[in-house]
Amino acid sequence: MYEADRKKMKYVFLNKVDHGNTPSPQELDLTYNEHFYFMKTLKVDGYIQGVYAVISEFVGICRLTEKGVRYLELNSNLRKSFKAAKVIRE
Repeated sequence: MYEADRKKMKYVFLNKVDHGNTPSPQELDLTYNEHFYFMKTLKVDGYIQGVYAVISEFVGICRLTEKGVRYLELNSNLRKSFKAAKVIRE
């Protein structure tokens, strides 16, 4: 996965968590394993909290950390590019 794609995916994931949802692998177009490791990375890097790995899945209520909130604030320009891309697709 390219760095730009990873950055966008991180933004989408954190934005959904900020709105009370934990995105599924299908919503992010990831396999189950990719989704698991993506969430694990976000947790280890300090962007999310409240979820715990049990065997090969996460349980709990996913919440943003202060670092996750800052990421959304600093990358709000990504939201504008998503909206523009959506309009183009339609």
